[in-house]
Amino acid sequence: MINWRGTLSGLLCAVAALIILAGCGPKNVGNRPLPTRGPVVTVIVPANMNGGWSSIWGFSWTDSIPPYTISIDMGGGAMPNEVLQADVTSPFSYSFTMLSPSMTDSASYTVTVTVIGGAGLGRPTEFAYTVSFGHPLGPPSIDDVTFDNGILRVYVSDPDGDRVWVTLQVPTGLSIGPGATQPAVRSFTVEAVEGVAEFRLWTTNLFAGYSGNVTIIAMTEDEYWWSDSVEFYVPIPGIPLAPDTIYAIPLSGASSVGANVGIVVVTGVPANPFQFMNGVGLTVNDDADYVSGTFNAGAVGGAAGDIDGIWSAINPAGGILLAPDSFIVATDIGGGRERWDFNLTPIGGSDQTTASGELFNFEFTFSAAGTKTLGFQAITGIVSRTYYTDSNAVPYNYWGTLHADETGALNVTDVPNSIVVE
Repeated sequence: MINWRGTLSGLLCAVAALIILAGCGPKNVGNRPLPTRGPVVTVIVPANMNGGWSSIWGFSWTDSIPPYTISIDMGGGAMPNEVLQADVTSPFSYSFTMLSPSMTDSASYTVTVTVIGGAGLGRPTEFAYTVSFGHPLGPPSIDDVTFDNGILRVYVSDPDGDRVWVTLQVPTGLSIGPGATQPAVRSFTVEAVEGVAEFRLWTTNLFAGYSGNVTIIAMTEDEYWWSDSVEFYVPIPGIPLAPDTIYAIPLSGASSVGANVGIVVVTGVPANPFQFMNGVGLTVNDDADYVSGTFNAGAVGGAAGDIDGIWSAINPAGGILLAPDSFIVATDIGGGRERWDFNLTPIGGSDQTTASGELFNFEFTFSAAGTKTLGFQAITGIVSRTYYTDSNAVPYNYWGTLHADETGALNVTDVPNSIVVE
C-alpha cells in the first residue's frame, strides 16, 4: 500500500527547497539601467551661423504633462551660454548671438537641452553644431575702479581692442567736470586690450561733501554695443571753511589748453558784519582768459542771479545786481600774473555775522600748458581790491586770511588752488 500522505509531504519539501535555492542565486534585475523618462526634445538648428551674428534656435517636444521648464547649455558657442526658462510651451525659440574664436576658421560646439515636464521628469538631449568664422565677439570688462584726490579712474579691457565708451552716471549732489551735466562720457580706443578713463568729481555742495554710489557703464563702439557695468562708492569729504578766510577753489585740478575750468570763490564766516561784496581781486597766471557769460552769483549751477550760496542768508529782496562782462577785465600785476576784478551788489537784505558759503563762480580758459595758481590781491597802493562792507557801506573790511597771496602761494594748505593744464 502506498503512503500518499508521506509522498505528498516529500514533494512539497522538495519544491520549497528549489524555491529557496532559486532565491539565493545571482540576479541581474538591480543592475539593469532604468528607462529614460521625460519629454523627447528635437533641436532645430539654424542654417549659416556666423560668429557675431544672431541666430534663432528652435526646440520642440511631445509630452502630456505640462508645465514645462527648459534648460539650454550652448557649450560656449553662443551668448548667452545658458538659458533656464519656466512655463514654456512647445515649440520654443530663442535668439542667441553666435561666437567664433577666429576670423578665418569655424568652431564646433555641443548644445545640451533638457525639458522637464510637470511630472518632474526630463532627459538631456545633445546636439553638435558648427559656427562659421566671423567677428570674434567679446564684451568689454570693467576690471578695476579707483578714486583718489577727486579723480575717478575706470580701468577697462576689451578682448577685441574695440573702441570703448565709458559712461558715468551720478546722482544729485555730485558733478562731473567743470559745468558738466550728467551723464558724462569719456571715450577712448583701447590699446593692448586695456585702457583707463578718468573723471574729475566734485560735490555740488563743497562744504557738505558727498558719499554714495555712482553707476559706471563700459560699452564697445561696434555694431553689437556690448556692455559691462558696476556700482562704485565715492566718498568726498566736505571742505571745512576757516573763519575770516576767502578762498579761490578750482573745480578741476586738471585741464587742457583752451578748455573751460570752473572757479568758485568762497568765504568762511567773516570777522565783521557782511552784506556787500565790494570787490574781489583774483590773481592768476597771465595766460588766463575769462569765459564770457559764465559769471554766476553764489553756488555753482542755476541762473546767474539766483539767490544761493552766502546770499541765501543775506536774502536780498530785490535780487542781485550783476556787473556786465565788459567790467570783468584783466590787469597785469607783473611776475607773469594778472588780476581779475569781480563785483556784485545785493539789493536789500541784512548784515550777516554767522553766514558762510559761495560768493560767486565763473570759468577760465588757459592758452598755455603748465601749473596755474589762484590767489588774491587785497590792496594795491591805496586802492582796495578784495574787501567787503556792512549795510552802512563803511568801513572797508578785509579778510584776515587769503587762501593764497597774489603770487599764488598758499596760506591755507588743506584746500588746493592749482590747475595742471596740458
